Amino acid sequence: MHVYTEGLKGCLVWRSFHKAARHTFKENAQTPVKRVRWEAQEDAAQRYRAGQKQGVKAPAGTPIAPEHSAA
Repeated sequence: MHVYTEGLKGCLVWRSFHKAARHTFKENAQTPVKRVRWEAQEDAAQRYRAGQKQGVKAPAGTPIAPEHSAA
């Protein structure tokens, strides 16, 4: 399989459709385009599902709210 994009030099060549079906390409603002293993969206959503929030714990001895001084 040869993939060409009009206006860009070069092409993407896969020797096997079977192997090509195992991968996809990903990019975002922090990383350039890269090849990654294909994963169903439902599986990815379950893997990255956030657990319950725990809240922030301040160091011992830190007052939660400023104490009012009687003036």
